[in-house]
Amino acid sequence: MRGPGDLSVTGPTPDHYARRRALRRALAGGLSFALGAALNRQAVAQWRPGKPIRIIIGSTPGGLPDRLARLLSEHFATDLGQAAIVENRPGASGKLAADIVLNAPADGLTLTICFLGPAGLLPAFATPPTDATGAEGFEPVGIIGYGSAVVVTSARNPWQDLREFAAYARANPQAPLSFASAGAATIVRLYGEVIAAKVQRPMMHVAYKGMMPALTDVAAGEISFLVATPPAALPLISSGRLRPLAVTSGFRAPELAQVRTLAEQGFGEVDRPAWYGVYAAAATPPAVVSALNESIGRFITSPRVVAELNQIGLDVAAPMPPAKISALLKDDMSVWKKAVTQLGLKLE
Repeated sequence: MRGPGDLSVTGPTPDHYARRRALRRALAGGLSFALGAALNRQAVAQWRPGKPIRIIIGSTPGGLPDRLARLLSEHFATDLGQAAIVENRPGASGKLAADIVLNAPADGLTLTICFLGPAGLLPAFATPPTDATGAEGFEPVGIIGYGSAVVVTSARNPWQDLREFAAYARANPQAPLSFASAGAATIVRLYGEVIAAKVQRPMMHVAYKGMMPALTDVAAGEISFLVATPPAALPLISSGRLRPLAVTSGFRAPELAQVRTLAEQGFGEVDRPAWYGVYAAAATPPAVVSALNESIGRFITSPRVVAELNQIGLDVAAPMPPAKISALLKDDMSVWKKAVTQLGLKLE
């Protein structure tokens, strides 16, 4: 635990999210995107990739970003007439993958998919905090969807939900407690720190290079809990090795409808939805950015893709121009930076 339990960082209410999700569905493929597509059609028609696109993922195979990348690579092959190759480069909280995109030619042929900017939360952990959006040096080219995460523990542990875990932690001050993450500057690490601060118990943070190794150790009882994506955690939950304690994002996940949210259990300080964006290098030509943005818009309005994304627990976004994605990213980063500052967190 790095700070006091009475955090003042708050996100919108669950009702707000319900309204926003309904609005996103209503707007999918709507007038605003159609108008933008019409205005950019001439520029878009001038660009097609001349060689395979690389999609660099800062996590191990099998996680949600990896699954999104593989679906998008199939779409690019048919929609843009060029194959796309997915490359997994886990490590350094997403910085290894981000650096590959930054160091590649700014031609739209090297992309990354991730939550909260290509470098994750690294800017929020800097002293003083650096870029306001978490995407310095990058250009957002599309948004895919919103999702929730799930707090999980080993099924061997006695606590049944997050409130029971908090009660156990306070009643057993000598019991060693810990939480895992996929890196020191990742959102799952920050969720763990907020939970530890609310419980008011010291907890060890253990960083892994990917979600799957962390899940394995949590299931074995070596780590107290982890905040994971549902697609990664559900197989272990279904097999009885993991127990879900809470879901994030302000609303219950359809595939875990019986599991209460963080906010419902008194942990609502940063109960915001996770969303996944696609990024290129900032110097990518506008015509290329427009072409990629339109292609991703077609991707997320395809009935087949919508069904597949819903199946893996993602609420599909409405097509959105790059400028609006940047604004959304800046708004989210302001909340996470405040949490980092209040908790006094630093990179380990």
